[in-house]
Amino acid sequence: MSVDSNPLTLSRFLLTQSCKQELARDPGFTLLMSSIQLACKTISQAVRKAGITGLYGLDGSVNETGDQVKKLDVLSNDIFKNACKFSRELCVLVSEEETEALIIEENAQGKYCVATDPLDGSSNIDCNVSTGTIFGIYRRHDDRTASVDDILRPGRELVCAGYCMYGSSTQLVRSEEHTSE
Repeated sequence: MSVDSNPLTLSRFLLTQSCKQELARDPGFTLLMSSIQLACKTISQAVRKAGITGLYGLDGSVNETGDQVKKLDVLSNDIFKNACKFSRELCVLVSEEETEALIIEENAQGKYCVATDPLDGSSNIDCNVSTGTIFGIYRRHDDRTASVDDILRPGRELVCAGYCMYGSSTQLVRSEEHTSE
C-alpha cells in the first residue's frame, strides 16, 4: 500500500479551484466550508457512537414544527452552530432546531449566512438508517447590520448548498453557483 505524498483536502481543493470562480478567490468561504466540514466530522462521530454514549432517544422537548426532539438533534445543532460561529465568516445562522435566527455579534460577523438542518432524518437514528446534515449558504446583502432578511431569500441566490450523509461511510457533497464571465 502506498502513501499519497500529494493529498487533496477540501480546503486545498477550494483554494486551488479555477480563479474564474469567485468563491475560489475568497479564503473566507474556504474557512466557512472548513468549519462546516469539522461540524460534519464531529456529528458523524457522534452518530457512530450514539448507542454507546447514550445519545439514542428523545430529548424531551418539541421543536417549532411539532416534532419531538432527539438527543442527537440537540447535540448536532450545538456542534454545527459552534463550528460556524467561531469561523468568523458567519453573520446569520438559521437552524431547524432554533426558534429564532442566530445573529452573530457585530464585531465578529462575517459575510455569509447559513441555513441548516444539522441532523436531518434523526427519527431514523434508532433504526440504523442513514441520516445527514443539510446546509445552504448565502452571501450577506451588504455591509449593513446583519439581520434575518439576509437569509430569507430565494434558493437561486444561494452561493453554495450541500449535504453530508452519515452511514457506513460519511460523504460530504456540495454544489456552488457558477457564473460565466
